[in-house]
Amino acid sequence: MSSVGDLNRMRRGRRLKDRRRRLLISGIAALVVLLLLVAGWLVLLSPVLALKQVVVSGTSLLTAEEVTATAAAPMGRPLARVAEQPIADRVATLPQVQQVRVVRSWPTSLKIEVTERQPAFVINRGGRWLLVDEEGIAFVSLTERPEKLIEVRTELVQPEALRQVAQVTGAMPEDLAGQVERVEVPGPDSIKVGLRGGREIFYGSGADAELKGQVAGALVRATKAKWIDVSAPGHPATR
Repeated sequence: MSSVGDLNRMRRGRRLKDRRRRLLISGIAALVVLLLLVAGWLVLLSPVLALKQVVVSGTSLLTAEEVTATAAAPMGRPLARVAEQPIADRVATLPQVQQVRVVRSWPTSLKIEVTERQPAFVINRGGRWLLVDEEGIAFVSLTERPEKLIEVRTELVQPEALRQVAQVTGAMPEDLAGQVERVEVPGPDSIKVGLRGGREIFYGSGADAELKGQVAGALVRATKAKWIDVSAPGHPATR
């Protein structure tokens, strides 16, 4: 009889252990669910992790205030619910902006990293100076001419035509660029560089701009020609 009683006690002990194990597992599962709910509330709904600060970097032509105003980031919204792409799209509408990257910076900040357009040359239009970048985009209008930028005289406004001019000014050897007084572009494929002292270099188009610059520089140093034609850089002409 004692063996039967011992067996029953063992069975009751096992059932009790199983019940305790199930309760423990249920308790742990409930705790995990609760923690997930709390975490979700903190991230998606709570003001604790809401957007409180916008940090702008990479600007010199623009101010941080101008970028922030255009970005129109939803201050006070939980950071996890702040959509980055619409903010980047708004900042990209600023003409000075070439590229923009928007990233969340936990716990409560948003970073806006701006790459501004860099001027390749300037154009005088109606008494104002337009900065034009390497893509042929005019992006800033100034009342005073910036120093150290080549002046281009043209009525052309098409970005492709101005991009070819930027190819010429950007690939010009430093010693030659230092002698440039102006660049004249009366029409497509008719880029002409005027040097101080009256010498002129005819580039034609912006194709092979680096080679044309090297040939032109060599001819400027080697000859006293007033007119240098490098539109076909393999067969330059002078007079």
